[in-house]
Amino acid sequence: MIEKRLRNCCLLTSLVVACLFPGLAAGAEEAKGYRKVFDGWTLACSEAEPKAGSCQVIQALDTKQESGAAKRLLQASVGRLEGGKLYLHLILPFGLDLRPGAVVRVGEGEQVNIPFTTCLANGCQAMVIMPDTLVYDFRNGAVASIGFRPWNSQETVQVKINLKGFSQALTAMP
Repeated sequence: MIEKRLRNCCLLTSLVVACLFPGLAAGAEEAKGYRKVFDGWTLACSEAEPKAGSCQVIQALDTKQESGAAKRLLQASVGRLEGGKLYLHLILPFGLDLRPGAVVRVGEGEQVNIPFTTCLANGCQAMVIMPDTLVYDFRNGAVASIGFRPWNSQETVQVKINLKGFSQALTAMP
């Protein structure tokens, strides 16, 4: 039951991102929906009027290529399931070792393992229901570290995401 909800949330996340970040889809028209920025986080809703189930809090990190073009390195989004539980959904680049999944940790807090669910056109997706301790750490911490392993490598890549504005964005999410 939980896995089915997570899969549905994964699809919802992809749809929300496609609607609200038109630059990610070639030829996309003006995005419809609601967006409000809270420092490094964006409250994004698929509808003009934010309502429960249609919104997520999103942060995307891009890297610059030698050509000067931006390439998506990571996208983290947090949404709310029926019943109020929060989930963390990551979109990571292709070419990863999917077997160990990804990990997230804030400061010296608990490390949370995040299994990969699938790979779609926009990258490999990992999702987990956020333990209360991780929600607390995201609300009160400064930086979260996301770890994942490239294919055929023993080294874990650590990417840091800024948590400034996360608590305010989450509070504003219906």
